[in-house]
Amino acid sequence: MYYKNGKKKRRVMDVLSDRAQDWMADARDRAVSAMGPWVATDKVKVVVECKVYWPDRRRRDCHNLSKLLCDALEGAVCKDDQYMLLRYMDFELDKDNPRVEVVAYEAGEPCQ
Repeated sequence: MYYKNGKKKRRVMDVLSDRAQDWMADARDRAVSAMGPWVATDKVKVVVECKVYWPDRRRRDCHNLSKLLCDALEGAVCKDDQYMLLRYMDFELDKDNPRVEVVAYEAGEPCQ
């Protein structure tokens, strides 16, 4: 579970679990390392193609990863995840190495 109920300044809301925070930090570090000389864009749409490798055959929905994945890639792929266009290309089973593989590229013209 990646989100849990918590309080922030007397307001009850969903907050990231410790496990989710660790996953996001690891994903962000890996993205920054893999991006090499890529510079996070500002106000340019970025297509993010994802292939998901699940750890088991339990039924899952790829789209439940979207929020966490965008938040993890923010700052590495683009400065604001508002400009990320996620595309789930495929999913498979990989019990030994579950993961999400990502390919990112600019979509085209800067946004107004």
